Parts: sequence; C-alpha cells; structure tokens
Amino acid sequence: MNANFIDSPVDDVRREFETNFYGPLLVTRAFVPVIERNGGGHILNVHSVLSWIGLVGSHSASKAAFWSQTNSLRLDLKPRGIEVTGLHVGYVGTDLTAGIDAPKSTAESVAAQALDGIA
Repeated sequence: MNANFIDSPVDDVRREFETNFYGPLLVTRAFVPVIERNGGGHILNVHSVLSWIGLVGSHSASKAAFWSQTNSLRLDLKPRGIEVTGLHVGYVGTDLTAGIDAPKSTAESVAAQALDGIA
C-alpha cells in the first residue's frame, strides 16, 4: 500500500501495520503453544530490506516495527525453548515482483539459505 504519513488517511497507515506487524504477531501467538508443547523449535520471520530505511512511508515503518518485534520475541521466547530469527530479503522472484526489472533471488535459494542459517 505505502501510505504517506502526512497525506494518506490514517486508516491506510493502520492497514499497513495490521498486515506487517499485527498479522505476524497473531500467527506467532497461535503457534507458540504448539511449538512449546513439541519441546521447542524455531520461528523464522521474513523481513524486507525496506525495514532498514524510511524509503516508502508506512510500509517501511511497519516493516521496521516487525523487525523490532522479532528482536523482542527472540528474548521473550528463548526461555521457552523457541529460537527466533529475522531474515531480511531484497527482491525475490515472485508474482509480487514480476513487474520489477532488477536482479532477484529465487524463492528456493532464499529458503535453502534460511534453513542453512537456522541449522
């Protein structure tokens, strides 16, 4: 969406945060009890490199908030036997980036590298 902080309706900014911050948080909260019952495990949160820079208004800000959430969850979940890793990706060859003319990683290579990193 990429809502501008000054000119966009606040509801548009909220929608970005609902998707990029609260959505992953709710998924994590749903899975934590299951992972904990299974003796622990790992959560991999996939971030955008846009979380590093304020390039695109509320989108970048919501991604930065998600990155911060990941760092906090890492500390909160460690005592429960759950590790948390944040993966920052650039362009990945998906339907979402089909119209972008730039170098892209394949989804398969990103997944393989992420799993290698966790292992």
